[in-house]
Amino acid sequence: MLDNAPKATTVRLSALTLNTWNCQGDYRPRLTAMTRGLAAATPDIILLQEVFSNRDGSDNTARALAKDLNLACAYHPARTKTRRLADEPILCSSGLAVLSRHPIVWSERFALPADPRDGERIAQFTEIDINRTRLLIVNLHLSHLEYADNLRRQQLDCIVRRMANTWTHDHILLGGDFNADADATLFELFADYPALSAMRALSSAPIGLGVDHLFAVRRRDAAPLLLSSASAMLDKADEQTGVFASDHVGVQAWITLGAAPA
Repeated sequence: MLDNAPKATTVRLSALTLNTWNCQGDYRPRLTAMTRGLAAATPDIILLQEVFSNRDGSDNTARALAKDLNLACAYHPARTKTRRLADEPILCSSGLAVLSRHPIVWSERFALPADPRDGERIAQFTEIDINRTRLLIVNLHLSHLEYADNLRRQQLDCIVRRMANTWTHDHILLGGDFNADADATLFELFADYPALSAMRALSSAPIGLGVDHLFAVRRRDAAPLLLSSASAMLDKADEQTGVFASDHVGVQAWITLGAAPA
């Protein structure tokens, strides 16, 4: 008897997270270094934090990278205030963005608990379509305040609770700047959500400032979702400009997920 049932397929893709350090440092050469570094890394999905954008959006890190790398872009502004660009004061935002080699279906911002000393904090929920598999990407930048472990836990708990209770996606990529080391008690909260299984991309060596992480999250009854060990990217000065892309180092990992039947 012939088995005409659709066969399950798998998809393998790479993801990279990078805090772009808004417009600080030597921004224009840094943007060139970011573009060259990301082009060399060839990630399928990029999660960006501290994305600089001027008031009218004509100068925007994420959109510039997306254009040069030929990627789809979803961007959300946050934390608008006066910063300095090339030593000149400028009113700008420092938001979140997802760049994707696959179509972006939708994207929305999600407000997080915040401290007035720290300013607005948001997460970004974005869905991409990978050969009829819908992958939910959750991009975040938690509080940077030194003694704010409880606040960071509240922020991450809001995000994971929404992932568990609101979205029906089998597979979720969670990443960004957690402002917490890999062994922080912050990550113990995943145990509070037994419906979800979270796997962090680990590295045998310290990566960047040690606060940027990627997680593959799946519902426990879903098809397999694997995340390979992470590697550091954009961790050297750009040969052309002589500058580093950011004050953070990119973290890249490979994801293998079970796709919808072909």
